[in-house]
Amino acid sequence: MQLGDNLHLTYCLNVHAGESWAEQFAAIRESATAIARRVAGDKPFGLGLRLSAASAAELVARPELIDELRRYLESANLYVLTVNAFPYGRFHGVPVKDAVYQPDWSDPARLAYTLNVAGVMAQLLPEWVEGSISTAPLTFKGWPDWPAAFEAGLANFAAAGQALEKIASQSQRRLLLAMEPEPGCYPETIDEVCAVFERLPSAVRRLDTLGVCYDTAHQAVEFEDLAAGLRQLRERQIRVGKIQLSAALRGPTTEAVRADLVRFDDPVYLHQCCLRQTDGAIRRSDNLRPMLDDASAWQAGGEIRVHYHVPLFVEQTGTLATTADLLQDAEFRRIIGEGITSTLEIETYTWDVWQTANRAAGAVADGIVREFDWVRTLVREISDQ
Repeated sequence: MQLGDNLHLTYCLNVHAGESWAEQFAAIRESATAIARRVAGDKPFGLGLRLSAASAAELVARPELIDELRRYLESANLYVLTVNAFPYGRFHGVPVKDAVYQPDWSDPARLAYTLNVAGVMAQLLPEWVEGSISTAPLTFKGWPDWPAAFEAGLANFAAAGQALEKIASQSQRRLLLAMEPEPGCYPETIDEVCAVFERLPSAVRRLDTLGVCYDTAHQAVEFEDLAAGLRQLRERQIRVGKIQLSAALRGPTTEAVRADLVRFDDPVYLHQCCLRQTDGAIRRSDNLRPMLDDASAWQAGGEIRVHYHVPLFVEQTGTLATTADLLQDAEFRRIIGEGITSTLEIETYTWDVWQTANRAAGAVADGIVREFDWVRTLVREISDQ
């Protein structure tokens, strides 16, 4: 939904399980539409679609399905705003872990999937919206061959930017492919993001089709200042396709926190950790369990942050706090108010494992609506500055 002249707020539909187009269309009709009406009333609401590789390929092969979706969007007062093209395949109910990065950008399958998504989006995007497609980092550092994958991935990412330029020109729509840095990946820090864009050919860097998806939980886990990261991207003239509003777990390096974190060690998702010691040095782990088992890391006076997306309105869970308070930073809010991006997307995809870890019940839709209320308060404060 629109929050101002050029600021849209949505939530990412990757929270809803389903990999086939039939399942994803059902999530739009049965879940997203109801949530849209609860938070936007009778006003238009922009969708943060999730398209798997299978569903994107099906839509490309069967244009009548795109026509059906277009008619439904018009009837329900919905519009396409952004697409999550990060998870290639199944994302719920089975162990995902580092498979979420497969295929990485070194694999032509990632490029083909992304261009399918772009082709679909070009047919659905309103002319008055700049559409973003969030995508995976180039590769995962936990794989032994990642440096070679980085080189190949960079070439494919550049090719995607060039292809999107043609798709955007032919469709007369504005499209931006937004790479999402993530802990344990390349890139993971904003410095690494800048290094990626500096390595792109100059002709590709000048295109308007490549940028960044800035996930606030990811950068908070890295102990990065959120406002400083956005300023750095702006100074390097790297576009921000969307800001994903998300929060991670955080806590002091005490034995009580270490014991409490055990309940978040689920078998589904990868929960990368950064632990900052008293001397400022940061220890990293690709998953939560190895950090919990490393007794040498748990020295008093440090802080651990865990890549585990927590509902934005949660301030405390057991001995742990969250990084949601970092979104209240005045400079971070000011930069959003200045228009660094046109899209804000709530990105709490872990509701199922979160409820298990907290022995909590309740409808996920109610939780998503509470997150919208939390963000709208944040945005009102931005507009009042």
